Amino acid sequence: MPNIFITKYPPREPRLTPNQNTPSQLEQLTEIHGVYIINNAPATWATLTDPPTFENAKNGNSLYLWIITDTPPTVYCIKEHEERALTEERNRACHTNLTGGQPACAGGEMWFSSPNTIYLNGCSGRYPVQSEEQLRDAALVFTRKGYRVGSLGFSQGTGKPRKVVRPEEIEWYAPQISSNK
Repeated sequence: MPNIFITKYPPREPRLTPNQNTPSQLEQLTEIHGVYIINNAPATWATLTDPPTFENAKNGNSLYLWIITDTPPTVYCIKEHEERALTEERNRACHTNLTGGQPACAGGEMWFSSPNTIYLNGCSGRYPVQSEEQLRDAALVFTRKGYRVGSLGFSQGTGKPRKVVRPEEIEWYAPQISSNK
């Protein structure tokens, strides 16, 4: 499924403002810094949390940033406030830390409510999901890895992915294990 996603949504350069184009924000972080490769569920390493609500959506202890790239293994994540990634110049990880500032297909935020269940959105300032269809297809990438996915959805009013849970608007996708991961 990542290969289909990558073909449909080819990598694009990150959106960077001048203050986002700093060495600490473009440094590529690795496993040493707390970067995880999203392989098949369960994510036994994940910090678990309640679904993201207005009150806890930016809880840095449980908020992960995800990215889909065309560089195998293709799907990466890191806690936004991963201690191993923080420096004097960097008080949080950003999506370009997962790519080294290189092109990526899409990115967003995610929370693990169990090692097999995630909530995700397509909110990335650098590699945002650009349509409802792209967000659905990103969720399907995770289901093919065995995760049950609750997508926060796409706001037709703003034309952007939603940042927090609106329980009545969560789109659930069941895990689907296939040979085309």
